Amino acid sequence: MKMNTYVNFAGTCAEAFRFYEKHLGGTIGMMMTHGQAPDQSKVNPDWKGAVLHARVSIGGTELMGADIPNAQPMRSAYLSLGVESDAEAERVAKLIEQARKVTLGAHAHQDMPFEKLVELLRPPRDLSRMALIQVNFRVQSDAPPKLVLPGLVVTPLVEFIDTATSKFDLALELAPVRVNLIAAGFVDTPLSASLLGDQLEARREQLRATLPIRRVVGPEDVAALAIHLMTNIAVTGATYDIDGGQQIVEA
Repeated sequence: MKMNTYVNFAGTCAEAFRFYEKHLGGTIGMMMTHGQAPDQSKVNPDWKGAVLHARVSIGGTELMGADIPNAQPMRSAYLSLGVESDAEAERVAKLIEQARKVTLGAHAHQDMPFEKLVELLRPPRDLSRMALIQVNFRVQSDAPPKLVLPGLVVTPLVEFIDTATSKFDLALELAPVRVNLIAAGFVDTPLSASLLGDQLEARREQLRATLPIRRVVGPEDVAALAIHLMTNIAVTGATYDIDGGQQIVEA
């Protein structure tokens, strides 16, 4: 059995794989475009040059990829399993289905008390280690509420309270963090120049003629957006496309 990584791109698969081949010593074994597919009746004309399936070998590892409409960062990576027989495929499929049932079952019973779970499963005990008696898991989404007493001024005496020692055998507390994604389209950088080569100027002219902003996105545009997201602490949980309106034109 062999496991390979499969990555979806939003139209830059060929550029990425040629970059891997040039700079990482990879070897492209296959690159088939949507325009080369046998059935062209369902192929969008704008996607004929996009990659339908590609494979590159890097240091003994096979990486597969394709261009997928609306591919999203951090949501477009998959594992591809290759087996050598139908029997092996059935065996792996049963294991995956079993893992799915176990995972969903655990999620459905996540409110079960920990001590009840230990009582039902009766896992083997290691007498050389202390058992976990009390477990605490908490997501701290808001600041602790202030204590308000009529007619009194309340000041928390944090310096007199030991908050560094857990009162549980296992404790995990999570606090929210701000997460934003920048999804850049074509950016005029030395990397773009090395990938496109002689086609760079043609790509620039195409973007200048078609983009609503009538110019090519540069690294300073991406940097300005990054600074805005870092300084505006009210912004979180969003993906920002910075492509000069390329998605509008393609739509």
